Amino acid sequence: MNTILIDLTTLNKDELKMASYGIKLFFHKIKDLSLIVVGESNNLLTIKDLDNIKIIDSTNNENALDETLSNNIFSTFVSFRNKSKIVDIANNNFNKTIDSPLYASFFANAYTGRMTLLGDLGYKSFSAKEDFLSYKETLKIAYKELFENKDVKFKFLLASNLKRTDETKDIISNLKNDNCFDGEIGSNYLLEADTDILLGDATIIQATISGINQGVTVYNEYLENGMKNSFQYKFGGLFIKKLMESFNSSIDKKITSGGMMLLGYDKNIIGIRNDTTSIGVSSCLNLANKMTKLNFASKLK
Repeated sequence: MNTILIDLTTLNKDELKMASYGIKLFFHKIKDLSLIVVGESNNLLTIKDLDNIKIIDSTNNENALDETLSNNIFSTFVSFRNKSKIVDIANNNFNKTIDSPLYASFFANAYTGRMTLLGDLGYKSFSAKEDFLSYKETLKIAYKELFENKDVKFKFLLASNLKRTDETKDIISNLKNDNCFDGEIGSNYLLEADTDILLGDATIIQATISGINQGVTVYNEYLENGMKNSFQYKFGGLFIKKLMESFNSSIDKKITSGGMMLLGYDKNIIGIRNDTTSIGVSSCLNLANKMTKLNFASKLK
């Protein structure tokens, strides 16, 4: 039976409960795999009695995760640690299969719902031309495997309104040699990329995602404060409540809430934010399950 290892050792009590509920949601739909969960067992009672789940208690054992990793009886590793910590674990426990690993995540087009694979989300601070050419090939294979799509198109993300450097021009020139190249797109239009793969510099991607999340947060707070202090705002808010709920679920944190894949190692690796909702955890595990069944990591060589 396929096995997924889930690292919950960095989560606090409330986060553990959220993660547990997400795991339970996932297991309502999926039965034909097993999970090894490393975390504080007293806060994992929601999943304690579920079939095919083994809990490794880390309460009084700071080496619980290392010991479990060394057993090497899993195909996919899911962790709530930050990206650099996950890279450290990968480098210490797994083997690289490509020269330029990268983080990637799926997000939905804000208008059509079309899924786009976005990378690199921060494996390296500064990527060279050779890295981008490698990322492109890795992401093409990943998309084809996960979506069974043989006609993959990709775009290159650029910072809107900034002058292109000679290095950027050189990268674009090389990317254009690929028949799958679908043009360039400014960061202002990330959420409507309308392509299979969006390739970009990690700094630009992170800044764009942060800007989107901050903008949505400020807008929501503005509306909430207005509705608290003004009857007219409150009355008007009743008419747009469903629209705003739909907007928030479509945009806010969706870019990484379903998990970030670390591509380029001999294990499937997924990082997930500790502030992700239980639905986000379930979505992440759906992705992990699909990668596990595909023996996905072995395809990226």
